[in-house]
Amino acid sequence: MNTLINTLPHPARQATARRLARALAFETLAEWRNLARMPAFSVPTLLFPVGFYAMFAVVLPFANTPEAAATLLVNFTIFGVFGPGLFAFGVGLANDRDQGWLRLKQACPLPVPIMMLARMLVAMVFALAVVVALFAVAATLGEVRLQRGAWALLALVGVLAVIPASALGLAFGAWLNARAAVAIVNIAYLGSAVLSGLWFPLHLMPSAVQSMAPALPPFHLAELGRQAAGIEAAGPAYPVFWLVCVTIIAVAVAMLGLRRPEGKS
Repeated sequence: MNTLINTLPHPARQATARRLARALAFETLAEWRNLARMPAFSVPTLLFPVGFYAMFAVVLPFANTPEAAATLLVNFTIFGVFGPGLFAFGVGLANDRDQGWLRLKQACPLPVPIMMLARMLVAMVFALAVVVALFAVAATLGEVRLQRGAWALLALVGVLAVIPASALGLAFGAWLNARAAVAIVNIAYLGSAVLSGLWFPLHLMPSAVQSMAPALPPFHLAELGRQAAGIEAAGPAYPVFWLVCVTIIAVAVAMLGLRRPEGKS
């Protein structure tokens, strides 16, 4: 019994944990309200991948086999979920720096990691909304048939894909001003999707693009998505290891950028 009591958290630690959890809840709610007030960002981010998927899968059906239809869904799921994290941090953080909001938040007693975690949680919820919309179109109009567990695993991969996307966005937002961030993040978002083979099969692209694709996060996320959907057999954990390394490096680069005086981009 004494051993069990000694393992219980100290009351001060419990109080601190409750305060941080409450702060995280309020900050997440604030981030969600901020996103709701920006339909110019949220609506295109939601409809853009769904519209492109509908064009390729329904209007111009390039997938003429069940496996090809499922692969197309995986590709556009990764494309759709990569945007919320990338833009929320890449453009959102750059705007916060330029407008002085980041300095104000850093002066508050709320820890910066809590603010970043709240923004990432909102991006995950938004990514889940993208996944649900894509799945609805795929199941009704795209004629995609997956096992129930495969739908759930693919959705999980889509939501967790926000983590490396947010890390990369954090690195962009920490080093770029708002105007540059909009352009560069868009280029990174669309360019990485095309070069990773999400829009067009890699075997139809030049050899230089095929050799470049494994260096891009969407390429490995799509591989995990195909494994989750049952299109490919589960292989070595190299994609996960590579994505973890990219996330750690991106966060380290972002931390260096956040230590710079504001206004220097």
